Amino acid sequence: DVAALARSHHGYFAKLGLQSAQGFVDFRLAGVEGLGDLLGASWGDAGLLVTSSNGTLAECPGFPSKGTWPCRKLNTRLPVGDAQVAMAVSARVPGTGLLRAAVAFPRESSIVLFNEDPTIGDWLPAGEVQTPPTNGKTPSFSMGPNADELLVALGNGDVLRWPFQNQQPSKVTMSREEASISDLTWHAVSALSKDRFAHIISPRSTVGGVPSVLIAQH
Repeated sequence: DVAALARSHHGYFAKLGLQSAQGFVDFRLAGVEGLGDLLGASWGDAGLLVTSSNGTLAECPGFPSKGTWPCRKLNTRLPVGDAQVAMAVSARVPGTGLLRAAVAFPRESSIVLFNEDPTIGDWLPAGEVQTPPTNGKTPSFSMGPNADELLVALGNGDVLRWPFQNQQPSKVTMSREEASISDLTWHAVSALSKDRFAHIISPRSTVGGVPSVLIAQH
């Protein structure tokens, strides 16, 4: 299963096929009103964990039902103060349930990793990675299924993969046969397995083109 979310708190839930997602069902997140735009999300054992533009986190257990996915605001916020956030994603680390977050700020080329420290009740910086320029925009990124790596969408189907145990990321190149579809805008990426990814794409030449999910082997 895969869920695709928009900044406006709307989303689609679908079953995965070999090369695409099928049977889309639309839903709206409930309980996140007033939290700002959605910047990122992760889906773990506790449900969906969403991160908003004002640093607030909310958790949505289970699955959407009858067009709604109920969420509850967490007491923990990202360690950003009053700073503007360009992109962020949070996840719970399997086994401990502790929070981990990756944050990018406007006009900065780095993504900072933070870990929740329960002994002090706060976040601690845990690493930083530089991202390549993507037309002056902050790239979209997501946390891996086990919250142990960061995936950065490079805007052409390729992915920058940063396993947190490594100091440097590596580039994962999409097969040229699939990437030859140049008339596409590549919005976001998430990992389904070690070498299988779900990309959110839309037609570049169509105004208001409807986004879709492309399943790709890298």
